[in-house]
Amino acid sequence: MALARNSPCKVNLLLNILGKRADGFHELETIMQPVAYHDRLDFERAASGVTLTCSDPGLPVDGRNLVHRAAAQFLEAAGIRDGVKIHLEKRIPLAAGLGGGSGNAATTLLGLNELFGSPLTPEKLQQLAATLGSDIPFFLQTKPALAVGRGEKVESLAEFPALRGKVFLLFYPGFGIATAWAYQTSHASPQR
Repeated sequence: MALARNSPCKVNLLLNILGKRADGFHELETIMQPVAYHDRLDFERAASGVTLTCSDPGLPVDGRNLVHRAAAQFLEAAGIRDGVKIHLEKRIPLAAGLGGGSGNAATTLLGLNELFGSPLTPEKLQQLAATLGSDIPFFLQTKPALAVGRGEKVESLAEFPALRGKVFLLFYPGFGIATAWAYQTSHASPQR
């Protein structure tokens, strides 16, 4: 059995960085909006383990990749001894603030749950998503959302009337910015 799913991205309509937390993360308050621009993930059951391939040769396909980690954690949490083959067709730019990797991880959790007959509840998928990364829980749902904490606490919002029928024009300058650097720099003291 095989399954294919689109993996969306997002934009932050509002992002307040409220300060650094004791756990090293930053306390956030953000409104995220899904955007209809996708990567594609193809899933297929296999005898054992996680095999990941990717159209972008620059992306790792081992445990350093969020898709691979999400798949491994899903199989373990669901008690599944079978494995999975996954192919990631990458279109969303890396390190662009669009949450492409987070969307890929969430789509992996949802796709594998469907592929293996829904062994995990939505609550368990939320828990797995939160352990994998801060933006990942957002992508388990399809609406705009308010996210707080380090971004893992998500409350779905109604569609914004002002955005109905509108499109987002996204411009990628050809380079990315690491999230960790951006957050650290946002709290750096100004030079005198």
